[in-house]
Amino acid sequence: MMNFRQKTRFPAYALGALVLGISAAAQAQTYDIATFSVPDATFATPTGINKAGLVTGYAFTTTGSEGFVYDSNTGVFSFLNTYGQTALYAEAINGAGTIAGPTDEGNGFIATVSPVPLPAALPLFGVALMGLGGLGLRKRKAAQTE
Repeated sequence: MMNFRQKTRFPAYALGALVLGISAAAQAQTYDIATFSVPDATFATPTGINKAGLVTGYAFTTTGSEGFVYDSNTGVFSFLNTYGQTALYAEAINGAGTIAGPTDEGNGFIATVSPVPLPAALPLFGVALMGLGGLGLRKRKAAQTE
């Protein structure tokens, strides 16, 4: 004969397992998978990604193994300069975009992002646009007073 306590324990355990199962299912994640191809490569290995969406890795091309950086937001590839090394294996990237990894010759490398200088003509172009805007405003005011 079963006593009352034994009879009520089973449904409580079943309810607990059901709640745990539902909460685990609610926490399941889905992923969007995107693929990309490295230009002129026969094989590519992505090895790291940072929060900005920069992917680093290495690819085997006709010139050997080359480290690369891929911007997953824009789809732009940049190959790292090999600095005379036969191969670079870009294996890690940090939040600032600094890349590190080994070379074929047993050395390590660190590649840092170099800011691209603003062309000297760009600020001059901005000043010219402001001048033209001021000239147009002046003509408009003169036409309104006549």
